[in-house]
Amino acid sequence: MESISSNTALGKYLQERHIKFVFNTPQASHAGGVWERQIRSVKAVLNALLGGKYKNRLSTTGLRVAFYEAMSTVNSRPIIVSALDDHGISVLTPNHLITSKTAETSAPPGNFDDTEIYGKKMWRKSQQLASDFWNAWRHEYLGQITKRQRWELPQKDVNKDDIVMIVDENLPRNQWTIGIITEVKLGSDDRVRNVKVKLANAGIDNKGKQIFNSATIDRPIQKVVLLQKAEK
Repeated sequence: MESISSNTALGKYLQERHIKFVFNTPQASHAGGVWERQIRSVKAVLNALLGGKYKNRLSTTGLRVAFYEAMSTVNSRPIIVSALDDHGISVLTPNHLITSKTAETSAPPGNFDDTEIYGKKMWRKSQQLASDFWNAWRHEYLGQITKRQRWELPQKDVNKDDIVMIVDENLPRNQWTIGIITEVKLGSDDRVRNVKVKLANAGIDNKGKQIFNSATIDRPIQKVVLLQKAEK
């Protein structure tokens, strides 16, 4: 960075590791691409929540906790499938890169509802905000990655052995259902309209021991999101 002198401790650290910062032009957020879209969607959801029923109801500490939970939620999204074997599907998320841990980030135990807003326990208010953020942001995020062309325009169908994510509005916070397509079903127009998906086995312990078998479910094409095409 031009503004950091190489004589300072930070400047020497960056120089020794050949680290160089490259910034976008000011007021050119469109140059950020994918990450700017994520920032925009997160800001839109948080602004709606904090300007609505949560307005003036969280302390600085409570708001900080909620923001950490929101950060964990955004970074729990699947990026790519890193392995597919007899033990299920290993999915890489930003949290894996940030924390260097393979364990999934789950929500704290307990049930939270809108009554928490009027309670005295700030932690529970934070958790309810985090849950509301999860529900709203997930809808926004899935809307981004499921944008399709108009129904009548040509578009590639999913195929057997493609890795997909199931659109499920009832999943707990930070949880995503991943699976592999085992069968495709064509409609009267010879386009894929329904699929059979073998779900990744969630019943695997830390030692790789299988706890229960994976399930196979039927879903319409509108309820699956393509994550990774099958290797040819």
